[in-house]
Amino acid sequence: MNTVRKSVQLLAILLFAHAVHSSVGFSKDSPANTKGPAVQKGLFSVREKQIVEQEMVRSEKLFFGKHYVGGAEGLRNSKAEHLVLEAQMALEQGKAGKAKELATKTIAALDSPDVKAIYKTKEMLSFDKSRACCLRGHSNFELKMYSEALDDLGLSLRLCPDYSIPYRVRAKVYQRLNKNDLAAEDLARASQLRSLPKMFFDGLEISPNVNMIIKDKIKQSMEVMDAKYYVNGKVSSQSSNFERLRRQAVMQMNQSSYVKAADLYSAAIIAYDDPQEKRIYKVREFGQYQLFRCFQGRAYCQLMLKDWERAIDNLSEAIKLFPEIQENYINRGKAYMAINRRKEAEADFAVAKVLRPNQPPKFIRNDPDFKRPRS
Repeated sequence: MNTVRKSVQLLAILLFAHAVHSSVGFSKDSPANTKGPAVQKGLFSVREKQIVEQEMVRSEKLFFGKHYVGGAEGLRNSKAEHLVLEAQMALEQGKAGKAKELATKTIAALDSPDVKAIYKTKEMLSFDKSRACCLRGHSNFELKMYSEALDDLGLSLRLCPDYSIPYRVRAKVYQRLNKNDLAAEDLARASQLRSLPKMFFDGLEISPNVNMIIKDKIKQSMEVMDAKYYVNGKVSSQSSNFERLRRQAVMQMNQSSYVKAADLYSAAIIAYDDPQEKRIYKVREFGQYQLFRCFQGRAYCQLMLKDWERAIDNLSEAIKLFPEIQENYINRGKAYMAINRRKEAEADFAVAKVLRPNQPPKFIRNDPDFKRPRS
């Protein structure tokens, strides 16, 4: 599957997922931020699916039409595109040597006049070159050719500096070479970027029909969530002092009022200690998850304020509650690095290395009524 094409097709759904479950997290791709923990199954009617699919087609036409001569069809007919997809498949199958060979052919094809002619914008040509260089760099890493891997990944990032994947792959190379400081820097950079460059999200507009569907589904989804996790549904959610303070904190954080937001998160954390607050939840883990979001949110504010010690304390509390969230180790490691506690930082980055990015808590992963969006 073409990652670029699939990402464009999913933008409308991802925006819906973001709207339903948006919260905070220092990493832009953290499960408590960009995508949220889940998208409910069966939420769209047949007609609504048709409208959303039409929006996807329209968005795809606008996006590819902007960057490629002949739009998506021009890209599909590109020799370089076929080569890079074969290279990706080879790497996924563990055939690093073949993947490297195909990625090298892709890079050469992208420099040929006939392939260059399909591009309308230099930025997309640069991204496609960056993607191919990253793929070859990853192949070299698997082949234990670390110097060549670093060369390829460095070129990938020079071509497209807001592309997060090369940072993550290069961090693996640095870790293998025991250059943990450099690995930490790359992981920290990657944690603040989306998986795709900014140009994929620039100028995205949603039609009024889809916007109406999204608003309706947000309402329905929140009603389902309230009924599932709160004893008295929406009444419990709206009457809870803890939840009210948490929502206010998120609002202040989104407005970059970090001091106010941190104070509100602190008030919410205190409010959660009231036994009556804990009794509003049907599922104990969900109450703990809401508390976790407060610690993570307060840590985000403190990171933005460069209050490293307090950020470390709050990330540690979040990790105690849900230790499987990779981004909290990355962010705590970054805070440790800021105060020259390199040993602790390296330990956190080592844990982050073995965890999956964007993974929600286990109780959500095990919930049969929900599934994660794929990107």
